[in-house]
Amino acid sequence: MKKVFVGIILILFLAAGGAFFYVTNIDWNKHKDKISEQFYNSTGKHINFVGNVSFKIFPVPYLNATDAKIYNSDNKNEKPLLDIKSVNVELALMPLLKGEVNISKMVLDGVVVNVNWDDKGLNWQGDLSADQKQMMEDTKMVLNSVSFKNTKVNFEASGGDVNFTLDNLSGEVMAQSVFGPFRIEGNYLKSSEPQGFAITIGKLEDTMATTLNAVFTHPKSNSYVRFDGSFQLSNRVLNGNVVIESQKLSDFVNDNTDEVELSDKYNNPIV
Repeated sequence: MKKVFVGIILILFLAAGGAFFYVTNIDWNKHKDKISEQFYNSTGKHINFVGNVSFKIFPVPYLNATDAKIYNSDNKNEKPLLDIKSVNVELALMPLLKGEVNISKMVLDGVVVNVNWDDKGLNWQGDLSADQKQMMEDTKMVLNSVSFKNTKVNFEASGGDVNFTLDNLSGEVMAQSVFGPFRIEGNYLKSSEPQGFAITIGKLEDTMATTLNAVFTHPKSNSYVRFDGSFQLSNRVLNGNVVIESQKLSDFVNDNTDEVELSDKYNNPIV
């Protein structure tokens, strides 16, 4: 009986070793199309790997990809939702073996985020099939720490009536699932001045309002803008209250807008 037990352990050990050798020696660049297909089936988004892709499973599951672009459609001529120069993902092993995605750490570097909100809604929504939506809801995913650096956000609304760009963003995202709730915090440069932000977003729903709380700080003028309210993905409705407080109004306005230039005589506190 002891010999049988030892034999089973040996077979399992060899099988695990063989699987380890197989996984670590796969050229994942030859399987980009398959990875992209699975990504689409799971998210409804199209991903294009321009650079290299690598994956290892021991001692911890780890994915690296360079020059990846994510689109709403398979038209590569349109502006991507995300353009990522480098992404490194570290996953928790035990949840992965159970079919769950627990991201211990993700680092995004050199990211361009394109956000457009027009009469059709938010460009990030896309059109999920019933199966894709169910798969996303059924997949257990936790984002313990997603950090980003050297990031640019381009925002455009109402066909160009409102648009702005935030450069040199860095920060961290934490979420309990792919649909939220989310917490995002970090800093960025505007007019060469460092500024900070913290955003909390409730769980995303198609038919119900989602809570949104955001605060943006401007240390140079000892100012902040705070929004507390909600929005709905199915339309362009945004409800809430805005609070602005500043010790140096002119510095705050001039550093954050290109259309308005206030003179120093307005560089006074407002509450």
